[in-house]
Amino acid sequence: MTTLKARITEDMKTAMKAGEQMRLHTVRLALSELKRYEADKGAEPDEATSLSILERMVKQRRDSEQQFRAGNRADLADKEAAEIKILLAYMPQQLSEAEVLALIDQGKAERLAEMGATRVVLAMSDAQDLEQAKDELSACAERLGL
Repeated sequence: MTTLKARITEDMKTAMKAGEQMRLHTVRLALSELKRYEADKGAEPDEATSLSILERMVKQRRDSEQQFRAGNRADLADKEAAEIKILLAYMPQQLSEAEVLALIDQGKAERLAEMGATRVVLAMSDAQDLEQAKDELSACAERLGL
């Protein structure tokens, strides 16, 4: 697996060969930020740190884009938006709202299942007999839709 820094370096070479000035400019900025971290800390950034550096760059550009739009400088705002798009290509894919809600629902179901299992264990320990524990288990499973 190639590192983010190596990927950015390769993209810089590709942008140079293709003559893509905006991509080249943005990729060089990203690479310089990664190298600045390396110079400051004395070690190459790991993947998580590299991503946080890029996230900070995206945030700065979003802030700049808003300021430029507020100042009626559409040309500069568009430039910032283009840089954001290029930087986001290096970020992990963001989950959609529906995917986040599905994960939340899945987590709730898992938590309810854990609670149900705990309740069954408690019921079995308090049960007078095995038949009562089975009834409690069935009631929990039915309630959880299992």
